[in-house]
Amino acid sequence: MAKSISEMKIVNFGDSIFGKCRPPFDISTFISEITGAKTYNVAFGGCRMSEHTLKHFDRFSMYRLADAIVDRDFTLQDESFSYEPIGEALPDYFPEGLATLKGIDFSDVDIITIAYGTNDFTAGRKLEGADRYDVTSFAGALRYSVEKISKAYPHISIVLCSQTYRFWRENGVAVSDSNTRVIKENKLTDYVRKTEEVAKEYGLFYIDNYNGKVINEGNRDICFSDTDGTHPIVPGLKLIAENVSRELVERFGK
Repeated sequence: MAKSISEMKIVNFGDSIFGKCRPPFDISTFISEITGAKTYNVAFGGCRMSEHTLKHFDRFSMYRLADAIVDRDFTLQDESFSYEPIGEALPDYFPEGLATLKGIDFSDVDIITIAYGTNDFTAGRKLEGADRYDVTSFAGALRYSVEKISKAYPHISIVLCSQTYRFWRENGVAVSDSNTRVIKENKLTDYVRKTEEVAKEYGLFYIDNYNGKVINEGNRDICFSDTDGTHPIVPGLKLIAENVSRELVERFGK
C-alpha cells in the first residue's frame, strides 16, 4: 500500500532561500506542519547548483553533495570548516546542516526536493556547458546530481523546484527585479525554464515557485524585509511552503 504524504520523509536541498532561516522558522518546518511529513533542511546558503569559484562553498554545491551522500564520504565538506577562505566565510549554520545531512539514511527517504539557481544567476553561470554533464553549468550540474542520486537510490522521488522571485533596491527604492534584470545574457526566469526543462527530460515532478503563484511584484513588500529583496521573511517563506506542500499533496496524496 502506498504511503500518504504524512508518512513520508522529505529532504530539502537548496541554497539560502531554504537554508538561511533555521528551524522552526524555515520552509522545511512549515512543509512539515502542513503535510505531516518528516522534513530535513539540508540547504546551504551562498551555494550553487553548479561549480562555485570559492572552494569552500563549492564543496556544498548540489553536485558535490550528490557525490557525498552516494559515496557516504563527507571529507571535503568537513575539511571546509578548517579552511581559511579568501573572501566570504561559510555561514555559521553549515555545521548544523552538515550534521543533519550525515545523519540521514537515504534508503529510508521518500522524496528529495532540489531548489537552487538564484546564486548561479547572480554569478552569471551558464545554463548549458560543453557537454550535458558539465558541472560548471547549471543544467549540467543538475543532470549530474539527478543521475547520481537516482542510480544509487532509485526508490526516491526527486522533485525539482523552481527559483523564487527576487528584486533589487537602491537607496530604498526598487530598481529592478528577476523579471527584468539581465546578467550575462540571462534573466532568472531563464533558470526557471531550464529547471522545468530538465525535470521534463527525466520525467521528474516539477514545482513552480516562481510564475505568479507565490511571491511576485504585487506582494513583495510583505514577503521581504525593508533591506533584503533576496531572502523572504516568514510570510514569504510560508507562501513557498504552502505552494510546495499543495503540489506534493496533489502528486503523492494526503
